Amino acid sequence: MVTLFYRGAEGWSLLDSLYFSVVSLTTIGFGDLTPSSPGAKAFTIAHSLLGIGVIAAFITTLASAGARRPRAAGYRMAQPASAGSASVRRGIHARTEAGRGPRLTDPTAHRGW
Repeated sequence: MVTLFYRGAEGWSLLDSLYFSVVSLTTIGFGDLTPSSPGAKAFTIAHSLLGIGVIAAFITTLASAGARRPRAAGYRMAQPASAGSASVRRGIHARTEAGRGPRLTDPTAHRGW
């Protein structure tokens, strides 16, 4: 829709109109294409301000959906085991890499030890 507006208002090709829409919305702004009419300039201001808000809401939605996503089936977050726990005595304790915290482990991995 935005691309079609620039195509009609500025007389740009479809590719140039799409290019300008993306460049202005992502706030890159190379400056190689610029709207010349006052109406197109006002539309660009509204498009940029509203578009940045829409992109921010989209990124927020993706981030919150990723945080709620369940872990892959069959895997669990390894928990550090205390020295006297049964899992340490059995040799199935959670190993951690230096400075990286607990790693994901396969709960069936100990069966081949």
